[in-house]
Amino acid sequence: MKFFVLYCIFLNVLVTPWGLAQGIHYRQVLLAIPLILLKIVVFILGLAAIESSLAKLRLFRITEFLGAAFVTSLVAMLTDLR
Repeated sequence: MKFFVLYCIFLNVLVTPWGLAQGIHYRQVLLAIPLILLKIVVFILGLAAIESSLAKLRLFRITEFLGAAFVTSLVAMLTDLR
């Protein structure tokens, strides 16, 4: 619930302030609810697409990290003075 409230505040105040109810009349509120939910779904889908593409980029760079870890461990074993 806290995540939903913070996400609504972030989305409706900082990113897209359109689609909010302009008054307290029930028609305006009933129209604003699906618009807010639509905004949330669109931004969650965009966030998921960005996150999955970044995860794929990290997967392609794993060989560099493994190579660096291997070289570091090899240097550590060779310089051990015991």
